[in-house]
Amino acid sequence: MGVLLFFLSGCQPALEAENPSALFEIQIGYCPTMQAFMNDLAERHPEVRIVEFPNSSAALEALRSGGVHAVVIGRIAWEGEIADDVRLVRAEDGLTLIAAQQGVILYENLRLVPIYTSEAASEVENLLPEGTTVRYFQNFDEMASELTGSVAVLLRWSQVVSGHNLLIPVDEFGDKISSFRSPHLYYSDDDHQFLSPLIEDILYPD
Repeated sequence: MGVLLFFLSGCQPALEAENPSALFEIQIGYCPTMQAFMNDLAERHPEVRIVEFPNSSAALEALRSGGVHAVVIGRIAWEGEIADDVRLVRAEDGLTLIAAQQGVILYENLRLVPIYTSEAASEVENLLPEGTTVRYFQNFDEMASELTGSVAVLLRWSQVVSGHNLLIPVDEFGDKISSFRSPHLYYSDDDHQFLSPLIEDILYPD
């Protein structure tokens, strides 16, 4: 396409988080794109200690190692990143992009890439930069039959599966655009009862 900045090459190594304090009952890790969501959660739940990680991979590694009770990341976890007993709670089902190759792209350069989607025009137009070429389809199956290697697909996070290649919009500083991310809470099945009041609030906020 000529506008991708670079291709991603696997997960970044996880970094160890600060040791959770015994003064807090629940420790939840998160990636930087979830900062606003986590600040709001921590304000409503002072018993929660939030721990920032440099990326989603590092947060998931902390969950696997038992360093935190749960994590909130802006994407789905890929196959092999979580154990079989880990549950997912999707707090929001926002939109993201996939393409033939996994990579990152400057947000403003999205106008140079044809976008296919079956989502509502009103939501799509508010998300993409002005001047982006968008082709609308009746449903996902119709759209999939027309895909080529030179376009990107705008779809719901709930439609993303392992094997899809994310196309990640970033700003001029290389930071991910948070509007293309949605909060995904992952936690161990053993902690379900322990975390259930918090999960209920995430799913059904006042």
